Order: sequence, then structure tokens, then C-alpha cells
Amino acid sequence: MYIDQLKELYYRERLKLEGMEVYRKESELRFLKLKADILQESQNRLSISELEGRADINEEVKDELLRDRDKQEKVVERIEDNLEGERQELEKEEKYQLERLGYSPDDFADYLCLAEKVLLLENALEEEKLFPSEVYREMKRKSSQLPGSRNVSS
Repeated sequence: MYIDQLKELYYRERLKLEGMEVYRKESELRFLKLKADILQESQNRLSISELEGRADINEEVKDELLRDRDKQEKVVERIEDNLEGERQELEKEEKYQLERLGYSPDDFADYLCLAEKVLLLENALEEEKLFPSEVYREMKRKSSQLPGSRNVSS
């Protein structure tokens, strides 16, 4: 009984959270941040010594491109140019996303309160040895199987 009510409450609150405009916009910004982090990690890993150590690059290619100092510099330059171009595109996209946020401090406060509520419900589910993502999928499946259900967040 308690578990069923906990699952229902979690499902309803998570649906509300995911339906919020602030949630969608914040998710887009988090995704851009993740892309920037991956780009930075790529830059850190794309050194000549890293390329030389990779088994998936043919040895002849390595000899041709990396052993010759002029070609090696061109490879490094091209990698850096590509990474810089990607970084600039990410910055433009982030700036665009920030410009179109357009939600009020009250909207953001509501989002934070609901996000905290969902987090507390997830913790309660985990204390009951349940996985929140599995509970959400199960409740979504049950909700879609009910006759006349529309999956509306209220």
C-alpha cells in the first residue's frame, strides 16, 4: 500500500517536473555543458603521443603523418582548429539558449522546489530498494494501459 502510493506520487511529481518549461530549458543547458566537457576532454586526449599509442590507427599512417615534423605540426594545427571551431559553436549555442530562457525567478523557484521533492521521493524509493527509473517506466506503462488515460500532468 505505502509502496504503491509512493510510486504514484513519484510518477505524478516527476511528470509535472518534466513538463515544466524551466526543466526543458535547464536540460538543454546541462546538455551543452556536457558537450563542452566532452570537447575539453577530447582536446586533452588528442596529443601526438596519444595518437601514436592508438592501436586503431595503422602504423603506416602514423609513420607518414606523425614522424615527419612538418606533417605532425599540420596534424596538431588541424586538430586544434577543429576543436576551436566546435568550442565556438558551443559558445554560440549556449549564448542563444541563455538569451531565450525567459522564465521568471518565481518559475525557477517552483522548478527547484519540485526538483527537490522529486529527489526526496527518489531517495524514499531507493530506501525501499526500488530504482526510480524503473518505477517511472513501470508507472508510465501502467498509465498508458488504463482506458481513457491521457498521461496529463496536473
